[in-house]
Amino acid sequence: MVAVLKQLTSTIPIVFVAVADPIGPGFVKSFDYPGGNITGFTNIEETMGGKWVELLREIAHSVKRASMLFNPETANAGGGGGIYLKSIETAARDTGTELIVSAVHDPADIDEVFAAMAQGSSGGVLVMPNAFTFLHRERIVAQAERYRVPTIYPQAEFVMAGGLLSYGVDYSDLWRRAASYADRILKGANPGDLPVQQPIKYELKINKKTAIALGLSIPSTLLVAADDVIE
Repeated sequence: MVAVLKQLTSTIPIVFVAVADPIGPGFVKSFDYPGGNITGFTNIEETMGGKWVELLREIAHSVKRASMLFNPETANAGGGGGIYLKSIETAARDTGTELIVSAVHDPADIDEVFAAMAQGSSGGVLVMPNAFTFLHRERIVAQAERYRVPTIYPQAEFVMAGGLLSYGVDYSDLWRRAASYADRILKGANPGDLPVQQPIKYELKINKKTAIALGLSIPSTLLVAADDVIE
């Protein structure tokens, strides 16, 4: 949508929300100084990858192998695992977790990843945020349940569909902050002078029913930290 609007106007101010990479497609010149008629808020913070590993290991101590599931054609991560990979690799190394980078290209590939991680009793899955995984979230959650594989997700919608736990950007906070930018622009601010901002608020959601079904005991530290626990 931002790309279409950019083609239509170079003068009308545009405030985007949840754009992963505003520099690559030329929406802005830099985060600090966008320089044109476009600015806004990204939904990417690359160190989140490490947090996913830590949370998965905290709720499922048995996990010793973790598959990073993503679609390289639609992922913010890119073909090789991209922006999240470095922090995931670091956390995996620090926690003694074997990392498996699993690129999926169609729904059937999802099933294969979970079947592979179900071999033995030490497998887990890290679902990356991208359009493909969100579109197929019900299938992903169903396979995690079928194969009894502890899985962490990037968005609350997965947990609402029955997933174990999610940790990700609080999108409502992004929209509230975007409204403040729109207000400043309407009062005369130049969007090119308003820095692109990254997420500052995150949310942790846990599905207690799913944890029980997997035979997991949720640590009190997670229960206290959670923004929402689904009974």
